[in-house]
Amino acid sequence: MDNARFRPVRGLEATIQAAPIIPGYVYFAQDSRKIYLDIEDPETGTASRVLMTSAQSGGGGGGSNSGIFYGIRETSEEEDEKPTLEFTIADIEGDVLPGIDDLIINEPDSCFYRVIELNNTISVIAKRLTVAGSGGESYTSGATVEYDPNAIKAAYIEGQENYLTITPYSATNKAGTYLDPFMQLEWSIRNSNDTSIIYASGSQMVANGVPIDFEFGTKVSAGTSSVYNQIWFTLTGANSGTMKAPVKATVLCVKMTL
Repeated sequence: MDNARFRPVRGLEATIQAAPIIPGYVYFAQDSRKIYLDIEDPETGTASRVLMTSAQSGGGGGGSNSGIFYGIRETSEEEDEKPTLEFTIADIEGDVLPGIDDLIINEPDSCFYRVIELNNTISVIAKRLTVAGSGGESYTSGATVEYDPNAIKAAYIEGQENYLTITPYSATNKAGTYLDPFMQLEWSIRNSNDTSIIYASGSQMVANGVPIDFEFGTKVSAGTSSVYNQIWFTLTGANSGTMKAPVKATVLCVKMTL
């Protein structure tokens, strides 16, 4: 049984619809304000993307439009081995039973369920869903961040905007197929002589193979006169995992002199 762990992704509706289905991703469409979830049926292995709607608004009831309900159902070891679970009205927050194809987030076992059968107004039968991805696909190349070292200037004046073009790539499998369409990029700017000194840091969602103009000029530090800074980049993907070591770029930052 896989616990529910999601990777949030924000983007435009068209971009989300064009992305491959990878169980474990939650997509937030910034233009249409819709939310999609990629899930996998543990019995058939079939992956699908469902449109999430509020349970209070009457969502659900079939197809790819599903409402979300929160469960408080405690499970036994025997029930954890079964693909389905029965929920009564007392097991659902708000005391409202979900409908067919609605999703239940059951907090005690950290699993997600899709309702497949109704028992009048007494209970529902729901199938456990795999949402975290198997994580077991072998790969020959790990995630990485690429940039052109020749694009780095001899020195940069502190406080002035400057950019470094970087391209993130996810891990690939043996066939050379990229495993993640989107990843989380963590970055930090550090003192080159003492990397425990961090001048700035942050994170953002990035798309596989899409170049980014990373602005670092206003984030680096020249200290009292000049300092070598290291820019660290680390990627994390649902299937790629986290890079074992960051990709580093070293730049010299100097004070402006009159």
